[in-house]
Amino acid sequence: MAGPDTLRFALGDAAGLSSLSWRVWVMKNGDAYIACRDNYKELKVSLHGTRWRVGLTAEGAETSKHLRPDGTNRAWAVWDRPDAIGGITMGYRILFLPSESTLTPEMRHSMKWGDVEFVGVPARDWITIVTVTINDAGVDMRVDGAKSQAAALLDMPAGQRLQITFHTEQLGDDFRLALIGGYHRAMREMREARLTPPPNGRLFVTGSTPLGQFAAELNVTRPNPDPLRIIE
Repeated sequence: MAGPDTLRFALGDAAGLSSLSWRVWVMKNGDAYIACRDNYKELKVSLHGTRWRVGLTAEGAETSKHLRPDGTNRAWAVWDRPDAIGGITMGYRILFLPSESTLTPEMRHSMKWGDVEFVGVPARDWITIVTVTINDAGVDMRVDGAKSQAAALLDMPAGQRLQITFHTEQLGDDFRLALIGGYHRAMREMREARLTPPPNGRLFVTGSTPLGQFAAELNVTRPNPDPLRIIE
């Protein structure tokens, strides 16, 4: 834990391969944010007020005009804050897939990664889901049916707590289809912007399932055969 209001984490092994690192933090006024620390820094998930969003930061909008022309809404996705169920409000989810954990220790900068907590990567065909929820006082979130799960808590005003829950499950068709759509949408947008993604580049893919909004990081270059089957 990197302080009472921030959690920095990555999936993988400090001595081996890992995902990019992510940050979840809570401001003193109760606003909560989620962002990747190593790539697509111009993007941020904002959980505050009654309208939540994924979009460009003000700084990102200035440096990413090739993606969002002047006058374009900085938000990629906006949705109403969900109703609490049993004292728990579903915030956002981040998907981590073992096939996408390709950063080596040499690719990570020690000064930036010294405060990152590493979470183990599950077996092939399983994914790790990081679920961010806002819990009323005295309430904890548990993922039904998940045998392997762990959680961290950040304090919020009025006794609420932001919970970051890690659990593993098999990659289902809901997520796979959403990832396929997000991958092809991102590649199409880059082609339309006349951008050529580097072979070792990564995509910030957003999507939704009946359980809510999520994001995932996907490698631009897909192996053959692709474990996610998103280039079929």
